[in-house]
Amino acid sequence: MNKVGRNDLCPCGSGLKYKKCHEIFDNSLPQNKYLSAQEMYLNQWRKNSEDFDRSGDYAWMADIATQGNPTKILDVGCGTGAGIKALIGIVGHGAVIVGIDENPHCLAEAYCNIKSTCADVVKYNRIRSIIDPINERFNIEYDENEIDIAPKGVTLIGSNICKDNNIISALKGYGAFDLITIWLIGTHQFRNQADDLKDHKWVFDSKDYRFYVQNTVYDMADVLLASGGRLHIVDRVHAGLEDNLLKSHEDQASTTSLIVGDIVYRQYDPSRVKAGLQMITTATGGAMGGGGEPLLASITATKP
Repeated sequence: MNKVGRNDLCPCGSGLKYKKCHEIFDNSLPQNKYLSAQEMYLNQWRKNSEDFDRSGDYAWMADIATQGNPTKILDVGCGTGAGIKALIGIVGHGAVIVGIDENPHCLAEAYCNIKSTCADVVKYNRIRSIIDPINERFNIEYDENEIDIAPKGVTLIGSNICKDNNIISALKGYGAFDLITIWLIGTHQFRNQADDLKDHKWVFDSKDYRFYVQNTVYDMADVLLASGGRLHIVDRVHAGLEDNLLKSHEDQASTTSLIVGDIVYRQYDPSRVKAGLQMITTATGGAMGGGGEPLLASITATKP
């Protein structure tokens, strides 16, 4: 087999140069593989995020989400911070926003991106991955220190909303939120190597992980939202399967008091993104670009 040059396209087909993709993973020590996979994820997701921003998709999401003029917002899976910047563009700098992401590379990039337009931003990383030398899987550990949420501006927290019990307690203690957003959630290819998923053996890929996180956030929103507060999810679907997507979210909300409203759709062309992550739809699990026209779907669930 010919050796791949650092400036050659990565053999995985991502469209990125090898040095920006699998070289990071291939050359890392076993104990650093998890972090390397997270870095690879950011390198690809950055391309998608830039496209969503450039095409006005984040502005569209934020415009729908902020109906009702929320002043306390929780953003789950903040990624590069582009979504939070879109929210700030509408609600202004007076709102309190908490962003959570388990990827430390994403969190660092979100901090830099938001800091460029918002002086009031702080960042805490509460999560670390430690390899088990026996089974070569990763244990995910969380900082036990108390969490301080800033009284104004943006607080970014590196954590897993599904497993960090302390962060849920801190969010409860901070008071009810007006809006919780979870937009286009995804994860890296090494995620199922972490032991915090060992009790969820059905989670094999990014689509499964999205269901897992969305299920958790529906339950969490029932606790954290004020009466009349809204959970806003942005998902992906192929045209013709809209009813399937609605039923999926109604099923997820069925264990809560939240009421799922009508879904708003927006055309999306995945071919716009070069060297980004392949977008997988929720209703079928297939890649965007196959089946009917690919769509972004805005789902709002309201707490009575």
